[in-house]
Amino acid sequence: MLEDTWQFLGDDNTGALEAFDRAISLKPHNALAWRGRGIALERLGRSEEALEAFDKTINLDPDNALAWSGRGIALVKLGRLGEALDAFDKTINLDPEHALAWHGKSTALLGLKRYGEALEASDKAIDLKSHDAVAWGVRGTIFGMLERNQEALEAFDKVINLEPENAAAWGSKGLILGKLDRLREALKAFDRAINLNPYDAVAWNNRGIALAKLQSFDPI
Repeated sequence: MLEDTWQFLGDDNTGALEAFDRAISLKPHNALAWRGRGIALERLGRSEEALEAFDKTINLDPDNALAWSGRGIALVKLGRLGEALDAFDKTINLDPEHALAWHGKSTALLGLKRYGEALEASDKAIDLKSHDAVAWGVRGTIFGMLERNQEALEAFDKVINLEPENAAAWGSKGLILGKLDRLREALKAFDRAINLNPYDAVAWNNRGIALAKLQSFDPI
C-alpha cells in the first residue's frame, strides 16, 4: 500500500528524489519511478510537483491505485478537496480495502463539511487499520463538529493511547473537555499539550479561556 511505500523510502527524501529522477532519466516511461518521485516530493512539502508526478504515473498506468491515492493526498494539501475526493473514490474503486484512501476520503469530506459521509468513511478507514492515530484524530474532529462530544473525547483518548506525546491530540481533548464543562480536566490537557509543544498558540489561547471560565465559577 502507499503508506508502506512511504515508510520504505525512509527519511532521506532528497536522496530518494535524486534516485527516482535518475531512474526516470534512464527510463522515462517507468511508472514506478514516477510514483516514487511523487511520494518523495509530497514528503518534501512540494505538493504541486508531487501532483504532476502522480498525474504522469496515472497517464502511464491508469489503474495504479497507489498513484490515485497519492494524487488525492497532494490535492488535499493544495486545498482542492472536490478533486481529492474524486481521486480517493477512484482509488477505492480500484482497491476497496485501501485504508489510506478511506482515510483521505474522510479528510476531504470533513473539509467539505459533509460530516455524515466523513464519519462513514472514517469508520471504514479505522475498520481496515484500527491503530492509525491520524484516522482516529480525524474521527474525533468529525464527532466534535457534530457536537457528539463524548464520542469525540473517546476518539482523542484513543489517539493519545496510541501516541502519548501527540500534542495536537491533547489540545483537542482539552477543547472537547471544555465543551463538556469539565474545565479542570481541560486545563490539565492544555498544560500537557503546551508541555509537548510550547509554541502551540491555539493551546495557549484555549488554556486562557479555560482559566477565565474557572475564575468565573470560582471567584477569588
